[in-house]
Amino acid sequence: MFIMEKNRLKNVLAAVLLVCAGCSSPSAPGNTNVDGPSVSIGSGSAYLYVVKNSAGQAVGVGAAINRPALTSLTHDTSFVLCTGHSALQVELDYVTTGASPYNKPHLDAYFFLIGDDSTLRPSIVGGPDTATILPQYIPNGYTAKNNIAEAGKGIRYFDVTAPELQGQPFQTAFDCGFYQGQSTYQEVMIDRALLNSKWQGTVNVKQPASYDYGNTAYAGTYSIRYDSGSDTYFIELDNLSEPVLLVD
Repeated sequence: MFIMEKNRLKNVLAAVLLVCAGCSSPSAPGNTNVDGPSVSIGSGSAYLYVVKNSAGQAVGVGAAINRPALTSLTHDTSFVLCTGHSALQVELDYVTTGASPYNKPHLDAYFFLIGDDSTLRPSIVGGPDTATILPQYIPNGYTAKNNIAEAGKGIRYFDVTAPELQGQPFQTAFDCGFYQGQSTYQEVMIDRALLNSKWQGTVNVKQPASYDYGNTAYAGTYSIRYDSGSDTYFIELDNLSEPVLLVD
């Protein structure tokens, strides 16, 4: 239903690079980035960016949020960052409550890398989703609590071996979503206290046995960085899989 060919996702990312080439948002340090437009958040701002390597290939996608914006967040709220193409976006959710162990203020960054099917997110309705997800598309150790899809996102799959589910404090987590059998998002969750500490690091992402290349690109790692010069935090999906690497 939401299947697309590899070269169509390639064209989307190429179009994104052209759309955003004139954006004036500051680039993240250490990368050649193409930035989307800034979104105001309280007294600060946030934006989505595409990371290019020296060959001009898109190898990462990130969300940047500066400290004034993070400081402004005091209650549950949500912001959508885009690049001019509705099929490539990040939703930033600030959450102050939730089920244990995530029942403390944290930031959720939902990365939607869904090719050129801009109708996908609006068509994801909340409620039971009984479509079969091929097991090879589910990362090893991941499961869902139930088959209830969240509107605009899908069914959340989480890592049952995650440290915070083994008695350790929650700091970061990586989840993924499916709807009607296909991948919809990849999510990085970060404890606000960890962001405030200016922690930096790169985390390996568990991979599925096979890639649903028809519908998304997959992160090999995710990274969290802080740049003191711009007073900005960067949440980034790195080492993206083949469809994005094919971008001209």
